[in-house]
Amino acid sequence: MRPIPLLALACLLLLAPILFGPSAEASTAYPPLPRSLDQEQRLQDNLDAARSAYEGDPSEINTIWLGRRLAYLNRYAEAIDVFTQGLAQYPESYRLLRHRGHRYISTRQFDLALADFEAAYALSPKGVTEIEPDGIPNRLNKPLSNTQFNILYHWGLAHYLRGDFERAAERYRECLDYSPNDDLQVATLDWLWMSLQRLGTEGARTEATGLLMLINADMQIIENDAYLKRLLLYKGQLTEDELLRTDAADASLALATQGYGVANWYFLNGRWGEARAMLARVVATGNWPAFGYIAAEADRARGVPDLAAASAVLDALHTAASEADWDRYFSLYHPAARFLGTDATEDWDIPTFRAYASATDGWTYTLRDRALYRPVEDVVMFHELLDNAKYGTSRGSGALVWAEGRLLITQYHLTFPIPNDLADAFTEEIRAYEAAPSPR
Repeated sequence: MRPIPLLALACLLLLAPILFGPSAEASTAYPPLPRSLDQEQRLQDNLDAARSAYEGDPSEINTIWLGRRLAYLNRYAEAIDVFTQGLAQYPESYRLLRHRGHRYISTRQFDLALADFEAAYALSPKGVTEIEPDGIPNRLNKPLSNTQFNILYHWGLAHYLRGDFERAAERYRECLDYSPNDDLQVATLDWLWMSLQRLGTEGARTEATGLLMLINADMQIIENDAYLKRLLLYKGQLTEDELLRTDAADASLALATQGYGVANWYFLNGRWGEARAMLARVVATGNWPAFGYIAAEADRARGVPDLAAASAVLDALHTAASEADWDRYFSLYHPAARFLGTDATEDWDIPTFRAYASATDGWTYTLRDRALYRPVEDVVMFHELLDNAKYGTSRGSGALVWAEGRLLITQYHLTFPIPNDLADAFTEEIRAYEAAPSPR
C-alpha cells in the first residue's frame, strides 16, 4: 500500500466535512445507558480532568484523552469533533485517526471509519507495538493492547460490519502479528473465525477450523474472557447455555456479546430461526455501544441466514445425493422449487424430480468452487463448479430463499459448460439431433 502524502492527507482531513457531508450511515438517536450515580460521577470527574489538561496544553495526547473521556460517557458526536479538531492541528496523527475511526463505528458511520483506519495504517509504524494506555483499567491495572493492534482490529471490524468479510479476514490475519498476548489473540481469532465462516468457501472454512487449534481453556485471559468462551463454543467445548450464563455486573453487555456468538453458532448449524431470535434478544438488551449489538444490527439489516448458511445447505444437498438419501435431499427444496437438468426436457417440479431420483442410486458431484451473493434480503443466489466421474466439469446454479423458518432451494440448474473453442461443433451436433425426425 502506498503511503498517503502528508499534505494530501492534511487537506483531506480538513476538507472531510465538506467533501463527505453528513454520512449516509449517520447514527440513530440511542437512549442514554443506565449508570449508577457513582459511575456517572467518576466518568464526569475524569472528563473534567481531561478537559482541564487539554485547555492547559492542547497536545496530541491531551486531545486524545479528551475525546476518549467524552466517548466513555457515550458522547460520541462530541468525541468525534474533538478528534477532528485535533487532526487539523496534527494531521499526521495515526493515533487520532484510530480513535476517531473507533467512534465512527460507535455511531454506525462505517465508511468514514474505513477511511480513517486506512489512513491511520498508512501513517503508523509497522513491525512495532506501541502500548496504548487504558482509560478503564483492567483488574491488574496492566495495559494489554497496542495502537497497531487497535488500528487493524477496528479496521477489520468496520469491514465485517459492512459485510466485506474477505477484507475483514485480511485485516485480522495481519492483526495476529500485533497480538502478543492471549487476550489480544482470542479477540482477533474470534473475529477472524467469524469472517472466514461468513465467506462460506471451502478454503475459508478449512482455515477457520485450523484457527480453533490455537485455542484452549487454559489460556491466560485478563480482559477478553467473552471471546475465549465464544471460541470454545465454536470448538465444541462449551454449550450455548454455558456461554450465556453470566455473573457479570453488566448482564446486558454480557448478553450482547455472548448472544451474538450464540447467534453465529446457530447460523453455522442451520438453526436459522433460533439465530434470528437470538439477534432480536441481543438488540433487546439496549446495550447499543457493544460491538455484539452493532454486529447484530448489521446482520439483521443484511438478512439472516448468511452466505455460510446457504453454503451449508448446498453441501448437505450434494452429500444427500451421493448417499441417495432422498428424504434428506428433497427436504432441502422449497415445495414450489424447480430442477433444471442438463437435457432441455428436464424442467421438473419436485414430485417429478423425486420420481426420477428415486429410481437411481444417487449421483456424486464434488465441489470445486462456489460463489454466493444476496441480491435482496432473504434470497441467496449461487453458482458452483463441480466434478463428476462420468461427466467431468459441471456447473450448478440457482437460488435459495428463507421460508418456513429455514433456508430452502427454490431452483437448481445443472449444466455441462462447453469451452468456447468447442462450442461451434457441439451446437451443430445439438441442432442436428433436435432436427432428427424421432429424437431418442
